[in-house]
Amino acid sequence: MVFNMGGLEEIIKKMLSLSVTDKIALLALFISVLSVMLSVYSLIVQRKLNTQNLQAIYFEKIFHEFLLEKIPTVATKLAFGANGRLLPNYKDVNQVMMEMIKKSKYFAYANNDFYCLLKEKTLYLEDELLILANSTIKDMDKQKDELVRIHLLISEIVSFVNQHYCK
Repeated sequence: MVFNMGGLEEIIKKMLSLSVTDKIALLALFISVLSVMLSVYSLIVQRKLNTQNLQAIYFEKIFHEFLLEKIPTVATKLAFGANGRLLPNYKDVNQVMMEMIKKSKYFAYANNDFYCLLKEKTLYLEDELLILANSTIKDMDKQKDELVRIHLLISEIVSFVNQHYCK
């Protein structure tokens, strides 16, 4: 695209030849148009903020109990028994996570990407716990490594929720 300097010079000459009253009217028109544009932008930003505030309330209501109480409580109880098998209380972790998914169903409609990824991460954790529960690990270091890995998966879910809450 070639910029036509002759056309710009002509516009400037016409503007300079306007009377003071016409210049004031043109300036008032420019300010009015700018004001309308800023008002529309402000409305768009305000609507976005209202939506975010509403979703923050929902996040608080849905996830507060899970993130601060339920998940840490059940996660700290994960352990291996003397027989090298994961104790049955791993089911409590699965139950709490599935309850969280169930209660966050609102986001399947309000923020489907978030909901689907949360569900995917939670189902992956459930699968990993089931695999671990069906195996026998006698080596204490390996047991410790597996528990750390599971805790990292839980932390990833908690961080994922927190990241979306802070948006």
